Amino acid sequence: RDDRGLGLHASWETRGRLRRTRLASAAWLGEQRGRGDGRDWRGRRVGALDARHVERWTRGRWRVDLDLAAGVAWGDRDARSDDASSRAWRQDNGHLRLALGYGSGATLTLVWHGAQVDDADDPRDRLRLGGLAPGLLPRVADRGRIVDAALPAGVRLGDRYEGRRLALDPGIGLTFFLQRHRLRPERARAAHTRVADDRLDLAGVEWTVDQRRVPLLRLPAFSLTLGAALLLDPPFDDDVALWFAMRWRP
Repeated sequence: RDDRGLGLHASWETRGRLRRTRLASAAWLGEQRGRGDGRDWRGRRVGALDARHVERWTRGRWRVDLDLAAGVAWGDRDARSDDASSRAWRQDNGHLRLALGYGSGATLTLVWHGAQVDDADDPRDRLRLGGLAPGLLPRVADRGRIVDAALPAGVRLGDRYEGRRLALDPGIGLTFFLQRHRLRPERARAAHTRVADDRLDLAGVEWTVDQRRVPLLRLPAFSLTLGAALLLDPPFDDDVALWFAMRWRP
């Protein structure tokens, strides 16, 4: 698979004594080429738009963070493709993060994420659960991936997603979390039926270190994450997942 495109990002920020506001937007227009399912797919046009609003309020040693985001993505196939999946598809998503912190350490965070895809027959256009965040490819260009390092990449495929996460960072470098994923196909929602195994819960802990770049040693900035989680639902049934991730931030 070959991804080519142009990404744009813009942001604006203002700071006051008790309040900080940040607005950001991102866009991606690209083309994908590759080979899959025994056939070539060429000139596959894709696009995405994102908007984000971040607020922080402080009072004494207390702080409240609010992060709101919404986006839309779309795509189709070039007219040269006679594949049945050449019709246009669309993805809509939203994100809400609310955090309460004290001092420079302890933070309690609640996150909600929802996404839905319409008219996507090709697996590349649907929602894919599991795996690490993309490294080089802009996040806005890989909208179908629902990141969760505790799960294998693409462990589930669907069109309607809702995720909730409760996390506690006591200020000692560790984050304890509870996560719930719900992912089901589009037709299940249209028929108002429930998919029996659409839920996947896990509980775990993560340790993350952010290292700034060191010009003297020509070492770029990077993030290092170690984690462990207990997977509570089928097909894992109390399996323990361990992961290690390192991302360069040049």
